[in-house]
Amino acid sequence: MRITKSLLIIGLCLIFSGPAWAQPGGGQGMGPGQGMGGVMGTGRGMGAMMYNPQTVITIKGTVESLAAPQTRRMRHVSLVVKTDQGSITVHLGPARYMSQNQMIFNPGDAVEVTGSQMEVAGGAIMVAKEVTVKGKTLKLRDDQGLPLWRGQGRQRPQ
Repeated sequence: MRITKSLLIIGLCLIFSGPAWAQPGGGQGMGPGQGMGGVMGTGRGMGAMMYNPQTVITIKGTVESLAAPQTRRMRHVSLVVKTDQGSITVHLGPARYMSQNQMIFNPGDAVEVTGSQMEVAGGAIMVAKEVTVKGKTLKLRDDQGLPLWRGQGRQRPQ
């Protein structure tokens, strides 16, 4: 069975961040980029916990491949983007959010991504703040890395 680099990196991120999520209080009191604490249900998912406003850059490249790994709560969309400096896995957000905003990515698409870049498990990854493809820009996170989709999808019966 062949495991792509992006899925391996995502898996390692989930494995290494799992113990932090299990801690009492879930790492409350820690700001974005200050550790892996936080609780998925508070709108501070993996991306917000890893997002560091001080490492924000913009990259341009071509979509090499797409990944939509399934977590226990949602399908998350990631891209592998080929740049002049090499390939980088870019974490976008829930597939539902991409669909609601009519963002479609295909291998070969030219993209521009602004986000927080870091090294994880020997490879570069980026947690995207915004992404542009085919002239359309989608904002994904605020300046602190908090997802703009937080609170969506939790409809309560009336």
